[in-house]
Amino acid sequence: MSSDDIGRGLGLIRGFLIYGVKEIDYYTFDTEIKSRGNSNHFKAKSGSFEITGRGGTDFQCIFDLVNSNTEKYDGVIVFTDGIAFSPDIRRESVQKKTLWIFNTAHSHKRAEKHLAGCGRFTHLPDRI
Repeated sequence: MSSDDIGRGLGLIRGFLIYGVKEIDYYTFDTEIKSRGNSNHFKAKSGSFEITGRGGTDFQCIFDLVNSNTEKYDGVIVFTDGIAFSPDIRRESVQKKTLWIFNTAHSHKRAEKHLAGCGRFTHLPDRI
Protein backbone atom coordinates (compact mmCIF):
# COMPACT_ATOMS: atom_id res chain seq x y z
CA MET A 1 0.00 0.00 0.00
CA SER A 2 1.15 3.53 -0.68
CA SER A 3 2.12 6.05 1.99
CA ASP A 4 -1.02 7.98 1.02
CA ASP A 5 -3.15 4.87 1.65
CA ILE A 6 -1.57 4.41 5.07
CA GLY A 7 -2.16 8.07 5.90
CA ARG A 8 -5.83 7.68 5.01
CA GLY A 9 -6.06 4.61 7.25
CA LEU A 10 -4.47 6.47 10.15
CA GLY A 11 -6.98 9.25 9.55
CA LEU A 12 -9.72 6.71 10.22
CA ILE A 13 -8.21 5.94 13.61
CA ARG A 14 -8.15 9.65 14.45
CA GLY A 15 -11.81 9.86 13.43
CA PHE A 16 -12.82 7.02 15.72
CA LEU A 17 -11.18 8.83 18.63
CA ILE A 18 -12.92 12.11 17.80
CA TYR A 19 -16.29 10.38 17.73
CA GLY A 20 -16.10 8.63 21.07
CA VAL A 21 -13.90 5.53 20.88
CA LYS A 22 -11.82 5.70 24.06
CA GLU A 23 -8.83 3.58 23.15
CA ILE A 24 -7.39 1.91 20.08
CA ASP A 25 -4.27 -0.21 19.78
CA TYR A 26 -2.86 -0.40 16.28
CA TYR A 27 -0.30 -2.67 14.72
CA THR A 28 1.65 -2.46 11.50
CA PHE A 29 2.44 -5.77 9.88
CA ASP A 30 3.33 -7.55 6.69
CA THR A 31 4.14 -11.20 7.37
CA GLU A 32 4.70 -10.44 11.05
CA ILE A 33 3.87 -7.65 13.46
CA LYS A 34 6.37 -4.85 12.94
CA SER A 35 5.24 -2.20 15.42
CA ARG A 36 2.54 -1.34 17.93
CA GLY A 37 1.00 1.89 19.11
CA ASN A 38 -2.10 3.12 20.86
CA SER A 39 -4.48 6.04 20.88
CA ASN A 40 -2.16 8.05 23.16
CA HIS A 41 0.03 8.54 20.10
CA PHE A 42 -2.83 10.36 18.37
CA LYS A 43 -3.68 12.43 21.42
CA ALA A 44 -0.07 13.64 21.50
CA LYS A 45 -0.61 14.98 17.95
CA SER A 46 2.92 14.09 16.96
CA GLY A 47 1.75 13.31 13.45
CA SER A 48 4.71 11.09 12.66
CA PHE A 49 4.73 7.35 12.12
CA GLU A 50 7.43 4.95 11.16
CA ILE A 51 6.02 2.29 8.87
CA THR A 52 8.28 -0.71 8.43
CA GLY A 53 7.80 -3.80 6.36
CA ARG A 54 5.60 -3.76 3.27
CA GLY A 55 5.83 -6.46 0.72
CA GLY A 56 4.10 -9.73 1.36
CA THR A 57 1.13 -9.83 3.70
CA ASP A 58 -0.06 -12.48 6.11
CA PHE A 59 -3.15 -11.58 8.13
CA GLN A 60 -2.62 -14.54 10.45
CA CYS A 61 -0.22 -12.69 12.77
CA ILE A 62 -2.93 -10.20 13.69
CA PHE A 63 -5.55 -12.86 14.40
CA ASP A 64 -3.09 -14.96 16.39
CA LEU A 65 -2.48 -11.91 18.59
CA VAL A 66 -6.19 -11.17 19.01
CA ASN A 67 -7.12 -14.81 19.66
CA SER A 68 -4.50 -14.99 22.40
CA ASN A 69 -5.77 -11.75 24.01
CA THR A 70 -9.54 -12.04 23.71
CA GLU A 71 -10.10 -10.41 27.09
CA LYS A 72 -8.33 -7.27 25.86
CA TYR A 73 -9.80 -6.83 22.38
CA ASP A 74 -13.47 -6.50 21.60
CA GLY A 75 -13.01 -6.08 17.86
CA VAL A 76 -10.54 -5.92 14.99
CA ILE A 77 -10.24 -3.46 12.13
CA VAL A 78 -7.93 -4.48 9.30
CA PHE A 79 -6.95 -1.74 6.86
CA THR A 80 -5.51 -3.43 3.79
CA ASP A 81 -5.20 -3.76 0.03
CA GLY A 82 -6.42 -7.33 0.54
CA ILE A 83 -3.56 -9.06 -1.22
CA ALA A 84 -3.02 -12.08 1.04
CA PHE A 85 -4.44 -15.46 1.92
CA SER A 86 -7.43 -15.71 4.25
CA PRO A 87 -6.52 -15.98 7.93
CA ASP A 88 -7.65 -18.82 10.16
CA ILE A 89 -10.07 -17.05 12.50
CA ARG A 90 -10.92 -19.70 15.07
CA ARG A 91 -13.08 -17.77 17.50
CA GLU A 92 -16.54 -16.90 16.24
CA SER A 93 -16.69 -13.89 18.56
CA VAL A 94 -13.65 -12.35 16.84
CA GLN A 95 -14.92 -13.29 13.40
CA LYS A 96 -18.18 -11.44 13.97
CA LYS A 97 -16.36 -8.34 15.19
CA THR A 98 -13.86 -7.97 12.36
CA LEU A 99 -14.16 -5.04 9.97
CA TRP A 100 -12.06 -5.12 6.82
CA ILE A 101 -11.45 -1.69 5.29
CA PHE A 102 -9.91 -1.85 1.85
CA ASN A 103 -7.90 0.97 0.35
CA THR A 104 -9.93 0.96 -2.91
CA ALA A 105 -13.24 -0.30 -4.25
CA HIS A 106 -11.30 -2.57 -6.62
CA SER A 107 -9.34 -4.24 -3.82
CA HIS A 108 -12.58 -4.64 -1.86
CA LYS A 109 -14.30 -6.41 -4.74
CA ARG A 110 -11.26 -8.60 -5.45
CA ALA A 111 -10.68 -9.73 -1.84
CA GLU A 112 -14.20 -10.04 -0.48
CA LYS A 113 -14.71 -13.44 -2.13
CA HIS A 114 -11.69 -15.14 -0.59
CA LEU A 115 -12.28 -13.49 2.79
CA ALA A 116 -15.97 -14.48 2.91
CA GLY A 117 -16.94 -15.52 6.43
CA CYS A 118 -14.09 -13.52 7.99
CA GLY A 119 -16.13 -10.49 9.03
CA ARG A 120 -17.65 -7.44 7.37
CA PHE A 121 -16.24 -5.38 4.53
CA THR A 122 -16.09 -1.82 3.25
CA HIS A 123 -13.63 0.43 1.44
CA LEU A 124 -12.44 4.00 1.47
CA PRO A 125 -14.02 6.25 -1.14
CA ASP A 126 -12.00 6.82 -4.28
CA ARG A 127 -9.88 9.95 -4.34
CA ILE A 128 -11.28 12.81 -6.38
